[in-house]
Amino acid sequence: MVNETITQETPVEVESHHGRLIADPAGDIVKAAVFNKSDPAAAPGLGFAKGLGLRSGALAMSILWDTNNILVVGTSDQEMAAAMNELIRVHGEW
Repeated sequence: MVNETITQETPVEVESHHGRLIADPAGDIVKAAVFNKSDPAAAPGLGFAKGLGLRSGALAMSILWDTNNILVVGTSDQEMAAAMNELIRVHGEW
């Protein structure tokens, strides 16, 4: 879906490890997850993002311009979980 936020769709191949798709920080591809704060039982939206320039670690934010959800992007599931847990620890509004 291309819109004002997503300016270009770029099909890419990503590697898998034990059946899980993994990020490629060297190729500027990171994992992305969006969590619905109004329905914590809802499954997160999962995907990949390119063009952020994130080579290691993760970033979690709870203020998105169009929703009241949490966005986490990162180079690994472990880094993303750590960023999400830190956001919750500092009361980033879960």
